Amino acid sequence: YTDLKLLRVADTRFASIIVMMKRIKKVKSALINMVADDDWNFYRAVDDDKAQTIKRLLV
Repeated sequence: YTDLKLLRVADTRFASIIVMMKRIKKVKSALINMVADDDWNFYRAVDDDKAQTIKRLLV
């Protein structure tokens, strides 16, 4: 879906939240495509509640 990866930055820094939110914004369309893909149903079968929460947050 994308070549970008989510970044892991320091846990306690406010700036790290900004960096992570900017990266999520860059990969948002890829994340939406991921949860809309047929392969997402495989993940849903493992933990449907968690999969639905992720999908609801993204879309």
